[in-house]
Amino acid sequence: MKYLILLSIFISSIFSSQIDLGKWNQESFDTFLKKEKSINEISASFLNTPYKANVLIGSYNKKEELVIDFVNLDCFTYIDYVEAIKESKNYKEFKENLVKIRYKKSQITYENRNHFFTDWITQNGFKNITSKLSQNSKKTTKYLNKKDDKNLYLKGININKREFEYLEPQFVDKNFLQKLKNGDYIGIYTNLKGLDVTHTGIIIKKDGKTFFRHASSKKSNRKVVDELFVDYVKKTPGILVLRK
Repeated sequence: MKYLILLSIFISSIFSSQIDLGKWNQESFDTFLKKEKSINEISASFLNTPYKANVLIGSYNKKEELVIDFVNLDCFTYIDYVEAIKESKNYKEFKENLVKIRYKKSQITYENRNHFFTDWITQNGFKNITSKLSQNSKKTTKYLNKKDDKNLYLKGININKREFEYLEPQFVDKNFLQKLKNGDYIGIYTNLKGLDVTHTGIIIKKDGKTFFRHASSKKSNRKVVDELFVDYVKKTPGILVLRK
């Protein structure tokens, strides 16, 4: 077992990386990590950061690189960084935790990247608590990565059968909102075959209201923003709620 762990660390270390800490340098980021911080403070540190799609580097025919980019975020890298910061007390821990969150067995390869939101359930110790929060949740079965025409969304990634619960927007009522907690991770469910969600974000409670904090791709935003959760969810097919 010790040999396998050392081998995994060695394999990860030989991969190149792209790092841009944005407003921080390594020293100031280290100082930030050492402070006691709420999930609100951590996620708020990225508010107004520009949205950019496909910021990670790697594909079935291109070598994977470890990307840490605080200047441009997509919805998935945003929650990656927030969760890694939450679990870390220094820069070294942050990098280790980010790799653990983003990659299966901490191996930095395209094949081992967690491409789907529900990978966080099988890999990162999160639970889909949607059915515990509402008796109106629905169970579905998806063959992740398999398109309706039987082609793949992601070449080089295996099809993965997965069952999970989600909640339709009409059931996101006052009672449901009261059960949500600061820092719950939200996936926006999709009816598309082969995908579990099409967007992700974080629950933030402030001023007696529940907000959806996320890296928004909407033309009027294109940055990390807060939106009233109920208003946002109304326009979607449903949600998943993940919590540790």
